[in-house]
Parts: sequence; structure tokens; C-alpha cells
Amino acid sequence: MKRKPSLAFMVFFVFLALKTDAHAASYGEVPAYTNHNRSATRSHIECFDSQDSNIAIVGQWPYGSCMAVCVNDDYAYIGNGTVMTILDISDPASAKKVGEIETPSVVWDIFIDNYIAYVANGSSGLRVIDVSDPTRPTEIGHYHSRGYTNTVCVHRQIAYINGGSNVQILNVYAPAGPEKIGHINLVSNVSDIDVKAVGSSTYIFVANISDGLRVFDVTDPENPVEVGCIENVNPVYKTMILDDYAYVVGYSYLFIMNVSDPEYIQLISVLHCSHGMDEIYVSGGYAYIADIYYGGLWIIDVHKPDNPNFVAYYIDDIRNIGCDVHVKDQYAYIACDSDGLYIVDVSVPQKPTKVSSFDTGFFCRNLVVLNDYAYVIGGLRLHIYDLSTPGHPQPLGSIEVSGNYTTDILVSGHYAYFTCNDGLHIIDISDPYTPSEIGFSRTARDAWSVRLKNDYAYLACWDGLRVIDVSSKSNPVEITFIETEDRAIDVEISGDHAFVVAVGREPHHLYIFNIQTPVNPALACSFSIPGYYMYDVHVSGMLAYVVSMSTGLRILDVSTPDNPVEIGAYLETFSLARNITVSGDFAYMTDALNGLRIIDVSDPESPSEIDGFRTHAYGLFVAGNMAYVTCGPGGFYILRHEVAEETDDIPSTISLLQNYPNPFNTSTCIRFELSLPERVTLTLFDTNGRYVETLIEDVLYNSGTHGIQWTAGLLPTGVYLVRLQAGDYMETKKMIFLK
Repeated sequence: MKRKPSLAFMVFFVFLALKTDAHAASYGEVPAYTNHNRSATRSHIECFDSQDSNIAIVGQWPYGSCMAVCVNDDYAYIGNGTVMTILDISDPASAKKVGEIETPSVVWDIFIDNYIAYVANGSSGLRVIDVSDPTRPTEIGHYHSRGYTNTVCVHRQIAYINGGSNVQILNVYAPAGPEKIGHINLVSNVSDIDVKAVGSSTYIFVANISDGLRVFDVTDPENPVEVGCIENVNPVYKTMILDDYAYVVGYSYLFIMNVSDPEYIQLISVLHCSHGMDEIYVSGGYAYIADIYYGGLWIIDVHKPDNPNFVAYYIDDIRNIGCDVHVKDQYAYIACDSDGLYIVDVSVPQKPTKVSSFDTGFFCRNLVVLNDYAYVIGGLRLHIYDLSTPGHPQPLGSIEVSGNYTTDILVSGHYAYFTCNDGLHIIDISDPYTPSEIGFSRTARDAWSVRLKNDYAYLACWDGLRVIDVSSKSNPVEITFIETEDRAIDVEISGDHAFVVAVGREPHHLYIFNIQTPVNPALACSFSIPGYYMYDVHVSGMLAYVVSMSTGLRILDVSTPDNPVEIGAYLETFSLARNITVSGDFAYMTDALNGLRIIDVSDPESPSEIDGFRTHAYGLFVAGNMAYVTCGPGGFYILRHEVAEETDDIPSTISLLQNYPNPFNTSTCIRFELSLPERVTLTLFDTNGRYVETLIEDVLYNSGTHGIQWTAGLLPTGVYLVRLQAGDYMETKKMIFLK
């Protein structure tokens, strides 16, 4: 059976993401952006509030961390961010990509049954993909579950998926139309599901994290019945059933149980393992366990289930966490996050040997956009992307730096200032194809955030605020250090003041320093802020916007820096609020598990949430109404926030209005009216009817008058046709572009 990433792993993974903030600042002009339709699957992506969303997808780089692997016949199916990639592994020493398909969310788990791939797709539920032709995988169905789907198991045309603290049971006799026929509610989150058939009866084993291993008789899938459990093995992350035994991983322990009678489970052995062990696959008398803490693969001899023994630990050059493992014949296939897929020869379990690897994307932590380039940090590398055609971001150069993990990035002129746990790295990016490190300043403790003012870099470090003279890019020198009582994790510069977020025991603190004299910053005040794990601060005008991970947004008046006053707050439920940027009347916030959230702060005393986009969301850069969002294991998005025009009168008809200005030489506003809520597509063609680009694709708009600003960019002078499709209505107008 295929193993699955647990919810416990995902929570660990989110916190392992560390600091991922980027602010909108005056780094340069924002390029002209247009929307190019990359994939038909794009239409499946859910917005935070699909009824009222005004978020348009301009472009996406979908490739990311390798989180899942499943092997069937001569093919390996792997997660590659939001893409399922198919590899030909007939020669494991030379795995080759033969096909891929983009999905709406991160690929967390894959189960292959009869040439159908069932993909656990996070917030997008279950995706059903026909892989009978591995070179042309095709989505044929999907099921939107409630909760977050990160594990799937299929047996006898019944699919079992998780959704938070429940198991949903689906009939997939017709794979194109999964139908829910039963469900199981549990106390804590479900992290894994496996199936065992005993005669004509079918049982599922559910790893219930903090509530033990639970067994349900699902012979009648519409009426599942709990028949057994073992509760003294918490926490429970993973389980694999093989013959009469259940092999259960609980962070630092391997539990082996006799389940020959599923209604009477017997714990027969316990082996203490390394911290962070999660994924397990058992084959040929050996248990292969992926380590999500240190990375690598543990191999344990389980020929005698009542007496398991360590055999070997494989790590080689794996530097990232082990996310999934599958064993077939003499090879172990390990999904290794940003390190991609590793194929290891385990024919001699005592001496595992790497035979090949396949690179996927990486965990996108943070980014900055300058002119036509996106500078993205992930793994231990700075990656540069060409955004001149934003619907199709193209990778250019990259550079790896020292350290164990990356945290933040700032770009100014021809230089990128790049923080890692070991300090500040200065990268020359004048040639985006061949960036080069030209300077480094080591810090005593982890560096989490960096901001620049004149020739000084201000670093929020685990032990306080450090000021580094970067007038000589090749020889940056620390000139002062101010210790903070709590751990400094973010810094923002506004005027003559540095605002530093520091966390520790509650309450957390916002420190405000006067930096008129950089060699001797003076503490203006220390402001206490309640809430769990304050994460980010953004200063706009006389207001500071402070994000707390689980309690949301607080707005402070800092017109008098030595006496800030809280004037407003938006303290609704957040899963993992991380970053904030304010642009105009809107605060853009990332929530790691719930996506981009947009707060109207035109009245700072009464902020309200108005819009959003559901995805993983970590790093953030905003310029105007363009939001660039890193999605952790799922690449990054380029989004446009299209604010509908307010009107008291509801139009009586649907119509496409003439753009204004027309003719135009740079940009123009395209407006349309809707008498009722409709799904809208706005497409651009040349006068010969050739497709140019899609401006809006299948977005639901309320009744009223709406408009988007479109920039022609590098298109040639000429007449263009813009076509509105709203429901069954269609209308076309001419636009004249004159350079």
C-alpha cells in the first residue's frame, strides 16, 4: 500500500518553514502584467469566497517540493508542488519524466488503482486522474471534501480520504464521479488510513494522532462501525498494514501490533527511533521509515515483529526532510522535499546506495519583485525568474549559499540581501543568469529578517537587532548590536525608526528604535502585544500593522513612536497568519493554511475582511493591486486584486462597455456591467481572430459595474478585440493601441 503524508507532518512542516516575509516597498517599477491561460485545471482553484472574489490569477510557477511518491509497474508518480509528475523508472539509474499534470493545490498523496491516480490535493480535495497513458495524464473527476485532504487509500472501488478530524468514504466505481456514501467523525485529526480485508469483511485502520489507532468495520461503507482501538501509543502518525501486522510510527517510536483479529489488537513490540520519524513502508521483512526531522531513511529489520532491530540509516547528500517513501523490488523511492526524488538501492539493506535522483521544485519561502524579475528564496538557494511574460514565469539563474535554512530577502539596485541562519549574504544580481555572492557577514545567532536604509542593513536576529554597514558590498561589517529580551524575528524601517517584532513568553513585544544614529540606535519604547506568536509588522504612514500567528491583525497609531496606541484590530480566526503588506486601502495577509486574505483598512478603527485566495501562503510581496505569493511546497502565484466599482444602481442588462481611454498608448480600463451574478471570461484577440491572452477566466462577479486595468506591454501597435462572455451572453469591442 502507498504511504501518505500525515497532518502531524504538515503542521511540523508549516513551522519548519520559518520566517517568510517580504514587504512592498519602493524597490522599483512594477512591470506590466497580463494574464495568460496556462492550464485548464486553473479553473478548479478555489478562492477564499468564491461568491465575491475579485482575485484574478495572472500567472503561476506550480513546481515545488516533492511531498509524495507512489510506484506502479515501471512508473513513479511524484508530487512536484502542485504538479503530479510521472517518471519512467524502467531503468532506476536514469529516471526520466514522461508526463505531468497540474492540480489546483499541493500534491500530498497519490494512490494508483487500475490505471487511475487518486491524488490527495489539500484544500482542493480529491483529484481523480486517468494515467492509462502516462504521457498524457488527464483529470476525469474530483471531490471537494470538507477539511484538508492529505491522505487517500482505495480498496475494492471505495476511496477513503481524510478531512481534518474525519474520514470520508467515497464510491469510486465510476471514477469520474466520486460519490460520498459514508463518513466517520473522530476526536482529533486523522493522519493516515490503511485497509485490511479479512474474508468478506473490510476494516480500515485510522491513525488518529492524539487519540490512538482506531479500527472500523467498513464492510457496509454506508454504516461504518468502530470495532477496536489501541490508545496508549500516542501520538500516532503513520500506519501500514501488512499481513497480520500493523506497523505504526509515532514520532520517535515504531509500534508493531498483531492485527490478525482487527477487533482485538495486540501490541507486541516497541522500538525507540530518532525524533521526527513519520513515513513508513514495509517490504521483504524490513521497515523503511522517512525521517522528517533530520532527513534520510531508517531501515529496520522486522523479520521478527516481536524483536525489531536497526539495520542502517541512509542520508548521503539529502539535506531536506523525508516526506514519503515507497519500496519496489530492490529500490526505495524517497520524496525529499526540496531535494526532489531519491532512488536508493536497498538490495543489501545494511548498505543502502543512491543510484539516481530527480530534481523537482523547492519550498518557496519568500520573494521580492523588481522590474521584470522575481527573486525567490527556497532551500538554500536564491532563484531568479523572468516575469516579462507574467503568465509564464521562466527560471533564469540561481545561487546556493551556506547555512542550514533561508529566511528573508531584500533587493536594492543590483544587489540582493539574503538572510540565513548563519547571517547576511550579499548577492550581485546584475546578471540574472549568473548571480554571484560577493559579501557575507556572520551573525552570532540566526538572522530572520533584513531591511535597508542608506548604507546600513538592519537585521532582526534571534538575540536582537544588528546593524551592518554595507557601504562596501564585499566587506559588510557589523557596527552595533542591541539585545532584546525576546527573540527578534522581524524588522521594518520607516523614516528614522526601526520597528522590531520579538517573541518569547506572552505578551510579545514590538520594539521601536530611533536609528538617526545607526551606530547607536536608541530604544523609543517597548510595546506589549497579546496573542500567540507575533510574526510580522508593516508600517505605512503613521500606522503600524502587526500580525499574530493565530489571532490576526492589530493596528497601532505610531505617530508618536515613544507612545504607540492600538486603534483597531481584526482578530478573527487565523490558522497560521504570517506576513502583511498594506497597499492603498487594503492589507494583504498570508495565512499558511488558508491563503491570501485581504482586509479593508480604509477605516483603521474598523478593519473588515473583504476578499481572499485559497492556497498555501507564506511569503508575500505587493505592489499596487498585484500580489506575489509564495506557496511553500506549491511554488508561487502572481495575483491581481480587481476591485469592483461601487454603484447604487444595478444594471438592467449585461453589457461590455467601451474601454477608456481609447485609443490608448500604455494602459486602458475595460469595464462591463452585470444585471445578475455571472461567471465572467474576458479574452483578447487580434483583428485576425488569433488569441492574444485571457484577462479574466471564469471568475464569479456580483451584479454591478466592474472594471480592470489592462497594460499592453510589449504588444505591437494595432487594433485588438476584447470579448466578454458572461453566462450565455457574449459581446466584443474594438480597442486601439498606439505606442
